Amino acid sequence: MEKFDERRKRATRKRVALAIILIAVVSIAFGLARKIYQSRAENYWQARIAGGKPVVVRFICGTGSVVDCNVSLKVTYQKQDSKWCANLERSDQGEIDKTHWCNANPEQGTISIFGVPHAFDRFGAVTSDGRVVGQLFAR
Repeated sequence: MEKFDERRKRATRKRVALAIILIAVVSIAFGLARKIYQSRAENYWQARIAGGKPVVVRFICGTGSVVDCNVSLKVTYQKQDSKWCANLERSDQGEIDKTHWCNANPEQGTISIFGVPHAFDRFGAVTSDGRVVGQLFAR
């Protein structure tokens, strides 16, 4: 009887070990597939901005951004000759700012907010000097 119990415990341990190994292999495979897909996926924000569609930038309070965190900013880009120029509309003013800044390139992941260049990534995070200061939104 003792041998039977011992064999049964070993068989159970083997099954558990195989299940753990299988789960680990599947997890690694899914992680690699996701990483490969994401590295090839198009940058939605870059395509949207370079396509002339507006984006809304909302800033994080306490980051020292160029716009108050309670004010959102609607940004639209258009290409003029070889430069990309921004049209900015503050939520607290309701009209497009008359000054157009042309010192950024959305095709390279940068936008200009009142003359200050900011970078954005494919997740819509807006950075200035390497720190996150805001987020892009479609509306």
